[in-house]
Amino acid sequence: MVNFGPARRRPPLSEEEWVILLDYFFTNPEPTHTDSHPLCQQLARLIGRSPGTVDSSLRNLKAIHTGTAGLSHGSRVARRIYERYHDQQQNLHDSAQGLTGQLEILRGQPLPDQRREALRRLQEFNRQHRNLPSPSTSRDASIFHRPRGARTDLLIVRGTTCQICNVPGFETRLGTTYAEVHHLDELARRLPGNLCTDNTLVVCPTCHAKIHNANVATIDLPNSRIRITINGRNYDVDRNTEGRLADLA
Repeated sequence: MVNFGPARRRPPLSEEEWVILLDYFFTNPEPTHTDSHPLCQQLARLIGRSPGTVDSSLRNLKAIHTGTAGLSHGSRVARRIYERYHDQQQNLHDSAQGLTGQLEILRGQPLPDQRREALRRLQEFNRQHRNLPSPSTSRDASIFHRPRGARTDLLIVRGTTCQICNVPGFETRLGTTYAEVHHLDELARRLPGNLCTDNTLVVCPTCHAKIHNANVATIDLPNSRIRITINGRNYDVDRNTEGRLADLA
């Protein structure tokens, strides 16, 4: 006898998805909010939801925006995101761009032209910051990690596999692949060029925590390589020089 258990439902929309939806709500005209419109369908594919879900979510945001009752599904999270961002739409757009940039590229293998364009942006980023000392740690972090900034471009070109342990990044609830970026010379040292890619490694969260908390020693090797010793174990890795990134792109 076949057991027809309870129907499986998708999890509720996450805060990240509501950020993307709210930005779409503010930046696209209302006729594009219907599930029959290509832009709405494109957004649905991007976040992995049905066009109907996107349509109803945008109607919920409209109800919140106009002060009407709105729909019950997801309304608490939607209202919280709306109240956080409705009068900070540039911050909303920056956050949404960062999320969509990762979704567009990190869900699958980036196309060659995407890697080449990311490499071009990294080269320009390096040129701008090569001779600049770090003005402040918090500002440096925001520069490197800003939406569609150097961190995302580095992951596009380099990939999300840890350069130390070779473990792939893990899948997030949005379907992206997560990895972190470590600066070999700490940003707090305020050295010229600290933000540039050859001072970075793509690492998994575990190796990143080890680098900051275990017994670690680092020495330079020939050919732009570096040896990192973590608790007595050696790892020889490539610096992310523009030449090495160009080979990968």
